[in-house]
Amino acid sequence: MPADVLVAEAHPFFRLAQKADVYTADDFKSYAEADPQRQWGQMLPLAVGLSLIEGEAKARRSLKLPMFRRYQGIIALTLHPADGVEKQTGAHRSHYTWWRTRAFLFTKMNEEQLTFLEHIKPLNIEARYQEFKDEVARTLNRESTADILDKTKQMYAWILERMKEKVK
Repeated sequence: MPADVLVAEAHPFFRLAQKADVYTADDFKSYAEADPQRQWGQMLPLAVGLSLIEGEAKARRSLKLPMFRRYQGIIALTLHPADGVEKQTGAHRSHYTWWRTRAFLFTKMNEEQLTFLEHIKPLNIEARYQEFKDEVARTLNRESTADILDKTKQMYAWILERMKEKVK
């Protein structure tokens, strides 16, 4: 990792995702994790980090480039000090490399957990604004609400277990 990195301070970024509607653990793999047999040489410090783009418009434009045709969506991230360090890297000023800490939980979540988070995220955001509350309420019934509550309790227990691992 380069010496002149910055601690992440509520910095919003975007990362390209393989699917448009949901992100997976694979979306949070570094180049080095995705291709462990490759000899990275001097590029290893960058290969173990994750590429991020500053600005949603730039991230969406990146999806149109031929070199990124395998990506179909973007992931919005706001990094905080516990998530790791960042540095502007590459030829474009909007490109950053992020070196995650072990505390960043998305890297440990399974597909079901990531899908659940993606499902409830819009509910959380929309429920904050009065004009959307009635619409959100119409999409929920007793069964779907019980399911969300159950999965939320499971996720909470899982996060607590990860936190205990950090203390050990």
